[in-house]
Amino acid sequence: LVHGGTGNLIIQTGTDDGDILFKSDDGSGGVATYMALDGGSTIVTTHVNQRFDDSKKLLLGGGSDLHFYHDGSNTYMENYTGNLNIRSTSANGDIIFSSGSTAFLTIDGSAGYTVANKQIRSNDNVALTAGTDGDLNLVHDGTDSYLENWTGDLYIRNNNNDKDIILQSDD
Repeated sequence: LVHGGTGNLIIQTGTDDGDILFKSDDGSGGVATYMALDGGSTIVTTHVNQRFDDSKKLLLGGGSDLHFYHDGSNTYMENYTGNLNIRSTSANGDIIFSSGSTAFLTIDGSAGYTVANKQIRSNDNVALTAGTDGDLNLVHDGTDSYLENWTGDLYIRNNNNDKDIILQSDD
């Protein structure tokens, strides 16, 4: 127990590659390591959950450029410098965007494409585009709908045997 005083409190091992262990009661009368500062690998390992109060942030980066926090109602991940890259480095790993138990969007690393498991809606005057330069557009302007091609020919092809292409309109 330390009372008063000025200056810094320094906790230091006396050996090369030594560890500093923070231990406490494990809730059942035993002792558990809660956190370890590994001098050999220069890694801090937490062996129990950590809780931050609402609106208290986990700040990452030398300039505190990445913030994670929960405000009591919503959760935020904010990036203040450069790009925010979400990456799975697992061979053939997926990135899955879910709400509840429903996967809405899956970036399938093994298949090489993105799967939408729920409807994707584009607001009026926001085109769904394809092509490197956005050469093919599907857009609704609030009144009318357009399929627009800006480069080359537009082919409508049915590759299924003995099937038709049917254009319909309300009479």
